[in-house]
Amino acid sequence: MTLLLLAIIVFTTLILIYSIKSLKENIQRYQYSESNQNRVNVVLSNIPENKKTEVLKIIRTCMNLGLKEAKDLIENSEKININNVDYDFAINTKSKFERYGVTVDIEII
Repeated sequence: MTLLLLAIIVFTTLILIYSIKSLKENIQRYQYSESNQNRVNVVLSNIPENKKTEVLKIIRTCMNLGLKEAKDLIENSEKININNVDYDFAINTKSKFERYGVTVDIEII
């Protein structure tokens, strides 16, 4: 009985966490549509040490950087800014980075 209650609590908590994340994304979309702008900034932080190679590949593609430039950016920056990009590009990029555990914030300009 105790295990069943614990499983229900864990499952409910996971549903709440997912709902809050979804709500945050919907709020960002609403703010975007209300502002009538189509350009945003993407801020990357908390890049996991064991996923830097995968993140490096995505950064090179997104920012049109060479290998050395992208590596220096990842190694020497606490936060990485990808400025003035299209909103749809930002949403697609966000999902790619989050797949590897990177914290991604989208800031409406």
